[in-house]
Amino acid sequence: MKKKFTFAFALVLIMSMLIGCDNSDSTPSNNISVEEGDRNAKNIALVIKNETDPFWIDYISGLEDACGEFGFSYTLFSNQKETDVEDQQELLRTVLSQNFDLIVAAPLDSTAIAPFVLECNNEGTPLFIVDTAADEEACAELGAKVNYFITGEDYLGGKMAAQMLVDALDEEGNIAILEGMSGSSTATAIQSGHMEIFDQYPNIKIVVSDTPNWARSEGYDKTTNFLAAYPELDGIIAANDEMAQGAIQAIEAAGKTGEIVVVTLNYTQDCIDTMESGQLYGTIDKGPYRQGYQAITRANDLFNGKEIPEKETVPPIAYLYTDPLNPSDEYKAEDFQ
Repeated sequence: MKKKFTFAFALVLIMSMLIGCDNSDSTPSNNISVEEGDRNAKNIALVIKNETDPFWIDYISGLEDACGEFGFSYTLFSNQKETDVEDQQELLRTVLSQNFDLIVAAPLDSTAIAPFVLECNNEGTPLFIVDTAADEEACAELGAKVNYFITGEDYLGGKMAAQMLVDALDEEGNIAILEGMSGSSTATAIQSGHMEIFDQYPNIKIVVSDTPNWARSEGYDKTTNFLAAYPELDGIIAANDEMAQGAIQAIEAAGKTGEIVVVTLNYTQDCIDTMESGQLYGTIDKGPYRQGYQAITRANDLFNGKEIPEKETVPPIAYLYTDPLNPSDEYKAEDFQ
């Protein structure tokens, strides 16, 4: 874990100098905190799930760009595995001990984050939750309260993606679902959106549903198994782009490119490339950059004594292989409300 911290801090130092959040010399301290910039500037901890997934790279860009605009110092943290909930809890407690002015965190598990919310409340440290919600019931039982939450409209995005797949299959076919990680409110909302649509079409048969835990490699392995067990598979829907790209690779390896329709969520360069090649039918952009930027905008409001909403959502945008660079008019968020 310390090696990961060291890398993250070195990266933050370099990026901070490049984007102008900080013009002074900065040095790591005990591999855990970084002292940056003007001591009068607000110092924010950004605790995200992953630094290599394209979705989170976009999210980080939004967070960092807004920090640059408002003159905030920041430190970027992430744990080594997006599935290691216990590791994230340890990381969050370490971050809290560093006396940041505000913590922005993307929980790996909606229920497991609740005790940390209470710890932040007790310490008087504002906590913004992004992407994946803290479980409201778990927080209420502890008397804990998040200051602010922003996310994509995952349920709505799940419905849009499912309808896209249904239409691509002319309302009939055998499909597989690659779900998000168990315990994540994001995964639950997306899956609920999928099922809201699929339940309306009796000729859409869900033959298998499993989770590759958001990962491309696991998406490849699960899809390879699906293809062997269900040779008549017509479509695959994945809760994120990385799992979808793994599925596309598995389909190609099986010599079935063009035979199976793939739909996903998140709008990344890999998605654009595979839509252009015809391997990905379409995707739903959940707006990670927009979410990250808005979170820091609300932090600025909070620091300036303004009232902020408890929750905000970013509307999803659909893209199809027929025009990967421009939003689709066929699937608009307002039509799925």
